[in-house]
Parts: sequence; C-alpha cells; structure tokens
Amino acid sequence: MTNAISATNFEVFPLDPLPDMPEFESLINLWDVTRGDALMPEWRDFLFDDLMPWIGRLAISEFDGEELHVGLFGGAFVNLFGQEMTGKPFFATLLPAEREIFRNHFMKIIEGPCIGRYKGEFSLYGRDPESISVIELPMAKKSSDVSYILHALAVM
Repeated sequence: MTNAISATNFEVFPLDPLPDMPEFESLINLWDVTRGDALMPEWRDFLFDDLMPWIGRLAISEFDGEELHVGLFGGAFVNLFGQEMTGKPFFATLLPAEREIFRNHFMKIIEGPCIGRYKGEFSLYGRDPESISVIELPMAKKSSDVSYILHALAVM
C-alpha cells in the first residue's frame, strides 16, 4: 500500500477572518477568545479544562527554526500515525517526499502566520487510509512569531 499524502490536500487561511470549519468550530472559537487582541494566543494562555473536549485529538508542536518538535501527541494522532511521537522531531520521522510536503505546508503557517488544514485521505507507513481533517492553529511565545502549533484531528 502506498502513502496517501498529497500537497493538494493542504490549505492555509488568513488569521482574520477566521475560516469556516464546522468540525473545529469550538476549538477555533477558543483559540480566538484566548488570543484576545493579539495576533495569536500564547500556548501558556490556554486552560487545560478548556481543552478537555479535544484532549485526545490534540497535538502540540514547537518550532525551533528548523524542526517541529512534538510536545504532545494525543491518542487519535498516535492511532493515525501508528506510533507515539511525543518528544520526537516531526520532520525527521518522515520519508523525504513526505517531509518536503509537510515542511512546505508548515512553513506557510509559520511565515504567514496563518491557519492550516489538511483534509482528505491520509495514510502513512503503509497504514489503511482514513478520511480526516486536521487544523493547525499558530501560537506565539512572547512575540508575534509562531513558536507553537496546536493541531487537532477530526475523523470524517
């Protein structure tokens, strides 16, 4: 079985106006309220209780200028990728062709900054394809630069 990853399944959206994604509406609203008047919220501004409805479907990655490091990889992401990636460098775990697709997408989010989404069939490492939607919400750390990305998964 081949991997089902295509650059055409990745999209980016401006931070304002917020995109219409019904499967992520409550999380987008939480992200928006948490940022207040800032361009993006800071990761430390989120309350754990507010994220509870999403907790198993969340991943958090930190960008160090070169690599995304996975700080949290919820159970739904573990099932999708077939491996636990908490504490691992994300790009380094991918095959070269996938690495390029993901890096190009995430760099658009970081440099924008903007909101990202993957929607469609997804399969890595020979796993059966699943129809999913993943949102990527940028977060800052004491500046207007993207330091973290909040990822959330919806199985369609």
